[in-house]
Amino acid sequence: MAFCRKWRPSECLTSLGAICLFLGLFRGAAYGAALALHAVSVFVSWRQLIDPWGDPANHLFIAGVPVLGALVALFLLRHWDRGIFTGKMGR
Repeated sequence: MAFCRKWRPSECLTSLGAICLFLGLFRGAAYGAALALHAVSVFVSWRQLIDPWGDPANHLFIAGVPVLGALVALFLLRHWDRGIFTGKMGR
């Protein structure tokens, strides 16, 4: 069964980074790692971004560009981010 196999360290780090990103823990490291990983995945798909309806059609890669912009904004505004555990919610 696929869910019973042993986890690799890269999978554990990715899952841990996603949890930190979701909860707002270790903002500088978590947001920076998410930005770097997503930037690499967007930049390696540059051919699909230049000609999204070419042969074969891969127009879904375009959705990664606004997400990259959102991650850049999240990283730049991380100092004003109010996380779950900061006690500053609602102000």
